[in-house]
Amino acid sequence: MAYLRLDRLLGNICCLNRNDADKAIRRARVTLNGQVVRTPNTKVDTECDCVTLDGCELVIRERIYIMMNKPEGVVCSSDGKEKSVYDILPENMRRKELFTVGRLDKDTTGLVIITDDGNFVHNAASPKRKVSKQYIATLVEPLTDEMAEKWRSGMTLADGDVVSPAEVELLSSDRLKVKITIHEGKYHQIKRMAGAVSNRIVTLKRVAIGEILLDDSLEVGECRYLTETEEKVYN
Repeated sequence: MAYLRLDRLLGNICCLNRNDADKAIRRARVTLNGQVVRTPNTKVDTECDCVTLDGCELVIRERIYIMMNKPEGVVCSSDGKEKSVYDILPENMRRKELFTVGRLDKDTTGLVIITDDGNFVHNAASPKRKVSKQYIATLVEPLTDEMAEKWRSGMTLADGDVVSPAEVELLSSDRLKVKITIHEGKYHQIKRMAGAVSNRIVTLKRVAIGEILLDDSLEVGECRYLTETEEKVYN
């Protein structure tokens, strides 16, 4: 069993500061297994207890692992300057400290994993593990065999940065839609790879991080919790 103080649990789940969590508890807004609780340091079994705030049952998880189908126009940072993936999370999925496994550009869509488990992030993003990232890209110009071979062989970008070989698969007869798998995550890597072969990316969507695939049932902007099997991939 895993136990958390009630005030800390409210802080984690509802993004309340310590003072506001204490006030909510002392003002009888919180129940534990159907009974009003007024003591902030009450221990909660995160595996089986039921907690409500203002009549709404809280989803209790010691750690949270979320899959999002990221829309265009939001960023993966939390500096408050632009609308972020954290801003569009459902209320019951929000936590005080959340991180993304790698980042997607503002105009790149698709798979983002969000968690409060730093160890999970480290394992999934560590360069030593060479976790693959798979993307679907639409190009301005058809991908020639010569361009594809350069990507598959590894290449030096315009600024001298060297990137490792990528896997490339054509997805359309006009050679404009391709699947690209890379094993590193350098800044704007795929866009820069396209530029290095005198091409350009029109749209870019991440569809996999290692063994974790974007759920086809998720609409753009929607989220779900990772399954137990998915959680174990990087734990």
